[in-house]
Amino acid sequence: MPVKYFVGIEGGATHSTAIMVDHEGTILAELGNQPATNLWALGMDQCAILIKEVMTRVMIKGGLSPDERLSGLGLCLSGCEDEHSNERFRDILTKIIKTADSISVASDTKGPLAAATESGGIVLIAGTGSNCLLTNPDGKDVRCGGWGYLLGDEGSAWWIANKAIKFYMDDEDQFVKAPYDTTFIGEAIMRHFNITVRSNLLQHSYQRFEKAFYADLTSKVAMGAKAGDKLCLHLFELAGDMLARHLIAVSPKIDKALYESRFGLPIICVGSVWKSWEFLKPGFIKTLQLDTSNPKLSKFSMLKLTVSSAFGAACIGCKEFQLPRKYEEIVQVFYSFPPSNTRG
Repeated sequence: MPVKYFVGIEGGATHSTAIMVDHEGTILAELGNQPATNLWALGMDQCAILIKEVMTRVMIKGGLSPDERLSGLGLCLSGCEDEHSNERFRDILTKIIKTADSISVASDTKGPLAAATESGGIVLIAGTGSNCLLTNPDGKDVRCGGWGYLLGDEGSAWWIANKAIKFYMDDEDQFVKAPYDTTFIGEAIMRHFNITVRSNLLQHSYQRFEKAFYADLTSKVAMGAKAGDKLCLHLFELAGDMLARHLIAVSPKIDKALYESRFGLPIICVGSVWKSWEFLKPGFIKTLQLDTSNPKLSKFSMLKLTVSSAFGAACIGCKEFQLPRKYEEIVQVFYSFPPSNTRG
């Protein structure tokens, strides 16, 4: 059988990752830290040009000529939530990229699920932004979130950072007292934004606003949580609550068959905020009522991918057949419920 090549690109609001695989599922090349590819932030035309550039770079890294024929190009991008818009974007891509037999466009929530399972489950993203997607075995989707920082992103790094700043600002103004001392948060804000007075936050919140940089304040909040700062711990507990609420929102539509796998309902957790699971966990457990006799979800496992989400995008780009996958090597359980199955 002639070798078939597939490229998958996973694009978030901060950066993108590209991967090239062959028809046996072997990863031939991977590129991280590529430009962000949110079509609503960039515009469809500019986003399409960037996609072609990233695709070309990963092909060259994998030893192919940029003119080599691809059997499929799979794109799982932030902002691609509407099929009508995705179809418009696909039309633009086909005019620019003429070396791919097929081009598939889907939300960034689709990639992790495609990599981790063929039967469905939930993807819960908590990176710079947040999003939740339930896919049932019949292929039908149910969503919660994914509306961006003005309309949503609850539980995300941006949300935690913004909440931290609001606690500090309101407390300093004696407008609303913060639930805990704001000293650590205040100092972290000054260091992160390289400012000495609160009023200088205005430039970072308006004319010099950069969502990814703003959200990165959360890494300092995580440091505070590790050091035991009560306000930092409280912020992550609130974020855990918000992420759990995403699951509650889609739970009435979960097909019962998804609970019957070895680990119960699979929940694929994507994004840097999950690195602070130990601090998210109290709020998450409380909101899902996992410490009561009436939990909101009866049996589930929280999984993290050991491969890039771009691998899932490549899987989506395969129209003719399923890429071979060794699931025991692709996912890792970090928490499961009931407690008898808990690993974290």
